[in-house]
Amino acid sequence: MPVGSIGNVVFCDTNKDGLRDPDGADNILGGAGAADDEPGINGVTLGLFEADGTTAIDNPNVAGVQNYTVTTSSSGAYSFTGLIAGSYVVKIATPPTGKTESSPAGVT
Repeated sequence: MPVGSIGNVVFCDTNKDGLRDPDGADNILGGAGAADDEPGINGVTLGLFEADGTTAIDNPNVAGVQNYTVTTSSSGAYSFTGLIAGSYVVKIATPPTGKTESSPAGVT
C-alpha cells in the first residue's frame, strides 16, 4: 500500500495576509534588510484529522492507538508521515502564546 506525507511550515504572518511572503516582500524590514520577517515558529503542536475535521487520525508510526500529533522544528517545519491516500485536515492544537491564526484553523 503506497504511503505519503503531509508537511509545511507554521510561521509568523507579520502582515496577516495568510501567505508566507519572500524576505522583505511585505515591506517590513527584518534585521539588516535581508532577514526573514515572517519566520517559522518552533514548538507548535499540530494534530491530524480525517476530512471531517473532528475525527483524530491514529499515528501509523506508533504501536497501539495514539492520536497523530507532531511538533514544529526550529524553522517551523512539520511533517506527518506514513499516511495512506486520502483527505486530511491539519489543526494547530494550541496557538503559541500571543499569536492568533491568520488562516483557517484547518488546512486540507
